[in-house]
This record gives sequence, structure tokens and C-alpha cells, in this order.
Amino acid sequence: MSGVIGNLMAAYVISSVKQSTFYLVMTSLCVLSSLFFLLLRIPLKEGLEVPEDTEEPELQQSVKEDIKETWNLLISPRMLLLLPLFILSAFSNLAAVLVPLMTDAIKANPDTQDWSSAQSNKYCLLAMIANGVGEMGGAILFGKIQDKIGNRGAIFLCMILGLVGTAAALTFTFIFKFTLWLACIMTFTWGV
Repeated sequence: MSGVIGNLMAAYVISSVKQSTFYLVMTSLCVLSSLFFLLLRIPLKEGLEVPEDTEEPELQQSVKEDIKETWNLLISPRMLLLLPLFILSAFSNLAAVLVPLMTDAIKANPDTQDWSSAQSNKYCLLAMIANGVGEMGGAILFGKIQDKIGNRGAIFLCMILGLVGTAAALTFTFIFKFTLWLACIMTFTWGV
């Protein structure tokens, strides 16, 4: 949701203020909203039946033991099943590359090369709203799919849709002509 609201707000605000001012205000809002976590209370343990005479064991491990246990977890058969999804997730975080790709396509296109920087940013950010919608829809979709067909099928489908998103980005790169609908298709499929 933050991707949709943030990009929508940025698309219209960034054209009327300097980009550095916009980022400074947005960073300040982010820091201020993060400070609200300091106001959270420690949750009460109401309703939990914990015997009073039990003590929680304190585990003191060395860093070396922690690394060894983490490595053993990473190479366990259940975790290896998720390894392709982890790799795909790493690539999906490259969505930040889509904005420079779109702005370069705007500059290279004779129909749009005379756009101002503010207008280019506005249309790129409007296209990135589709990325946020794709992320929200994908999260809901994969939750339902995982409940129906299990982890293995959901991971396989996630990888296929990741390839579709990559194919859409490559298609946009080969066409290299900015149109809002094509950019929205690319960012939506990348978000799912």
C-alpha cells in the first residue's frame, strides 16, 4: 500500500518542489513515523498459563556456533526447497532499476524527449503505482494459492510469474519506447 500511496503522492508533489526538498521531507516523515515505535507498550501476558516456578533457560552461544547453526539450517532439505524463491526475491528488489530504465526510454523517444525532468518523473512514478498494486495483489494471490496447493506449487508459480515479470522488463527494454500503459504492464508484472 505504501508503494501505491507513496508513488501517487510523489508523482504530483515532486513536480512542484525541488527533488532534494521532496526527499528531505519524505525522509523526515519516515524517521518521525518510525519514532512512534518507541511509544509502543510491552504486551501484557494475560491469558497465558505459565507456571511460576519455571525459568527460561539462558542460551549463551558463541558467534561461531550461531554461524554453524545458521549454515546447517540453510543447507537443510526443507530450506533448499526455498532457495530458488530467495534468489527470485533478491532479483525482485531490483524494482528501483525500473525508474531509470523508464526515464532513459523517455529521453530516447522523439515523442517524449522534450519532457521536463519533473514530467518524466511524474509519469515514471505513475507507472510505479502498478508495481505497488501488483505487489499487493500478488501477496493476496499467493496466500490463497499456498493454502490450496501447498508450498511447492506456490513456489513454482511464484518463479514462473517472476520470469513473466523479467520477460516484461526485457520486452520494455527491447521496445525502448515509453508509453504509460506499457510501463504499467512492466511494473505490474514485476510487482506480482
